[in-house]
Amino acid sequence: MLTENSEKEGQGREKNRISVTIRHEGQTATIEFNIHQKIKKVLADAIVALGLQPPPNSVPYLEFEGKRLDDPEKSLQDYQIPDGAVIDLFYEPRAG
Repeated sequence: MLTENSEKEGQGREKNRISVTIRHEGQTATIEFNIHQKIKKVLADAIVALGLQPPPNSVPYLEFEGKRLDDPEKSLQDYQIPDGAVIDLFYEPRAG
């Protein structure tokens, strides 16, 4: 049975969740995340959801509205990613 507190807790959890579409070379996957999720986890989940095999000697990264999300320890909220956002996944050659 839901109590008033558990209903509020559920609403709080719902408020902290957003749906994000990840796009890579014509493929898309829509994933639900907590707004406090770190970018490194978003990237890892995106690769799995899209079923990608990273090219050898490459580094994956995410971009939102042309801005690279380059700090893996920042969260979706830190980057002000809204519900319904489209984030692009790219690969670049590994340096060295």
